[in-house]
Amino acid sequence: METTHDITIDAEPGEVYALLAHAERWPELFEPTIQVTHVEHRGTTETFRIWASAGDLVKSWTSVRELDPRSHRITFRQAVPASPIASMSGTWVAEEDGPGRTRLRLLHTFSAVDDDPEALAWIEKVTDENSRTELANVKAVAERGTGEVRTFADSVRIAAAADAVHAFLWEAEHWTDRLPHVAAVRLDDYGTADVQSLRMTTLSQVGEHETMSIRITEGTGRIGYKQLDLPPLLDLHLGSWTIRAGQGETVLTSEHTIRLRPEAARDQANLAKARDALSANSMATMLIAKSLLEGV
Repeated sequence: METTHDITIDAEPGEVYALLAHAERWPELFEPTIQVTHVEHRGTTETFRIWASAGDLVKSWTSVRELDPRSHRITFRQAVPASPIASMSGTWVAEEDGPGRTRLRLLHTFSAVDDDPEALAWIEKVTDENSRTELANVKAVAERGTGEVRTFADSVRIAAAADAVHAFLWEAEHWTDRLPHVAAVRLDDYGTADVQSLRMTTLSQVGEHETMSIRITEGTGRIGYKQLDLPPLLDLHLGSWTIRAGQGETVLTSEHTIRLRPEAARDQANLAKARDALSANSMATMLIAKSLLEGV
């Protein structure tokens, strides 16, 4: 099956193409994209693994892209598709549509495992939803800018094995008993051991709020996440826990990437509020992990 989606953007084709060319920024730009990890990059060809929401599910696949900056075209194919997708390929094309305007087209060709008609209908529905969302996201960013994205991190050294530190973080169902700033937790998986959703009610310096994040673990060295239900000040929150084993200790680092909502960004004090609240909760989590795992 083939589908085509398009949108008109008040920006030059080169500017639109540049947004699409940097896949590592997609979790910042595209709502469905949760995480992108580069596997290989050779010249104009790149391979990466991507995790993204697909309806009520989270799917992961490996894609290969061919970049053509001269024609503002990017072709892609899923080298390792996620069931029920048997094959998926497509093209992004940014074409001039008058002075300072671009017509951005997104083309897909796909098939379902065993040509199952129900699976094909599901793929078509999800492809349509995500294509419309992604095109709207590109238009918004190209016309209004990405906003100011800030990244900050805190680290703690823990005299414990890396796998024990990872288990403390990944087994979040125990957090209400361990972390005073966590009032409630609901943890669900997606049928795989490396992806989970975390719904949580937390207390912070800016009040109580409920959040929902998709978390992805890569071995015991890193847990990355994207927060989908955001607190009032933010329209982006990406985070990670990096767990680095050393000699007789583990270095645990919490990193946050945030962007304020446009209305909140008018007051620069809100940036400090958001940063301080997230940093305080992360430090509290890491210090409690240190205390429990070290038996202090």
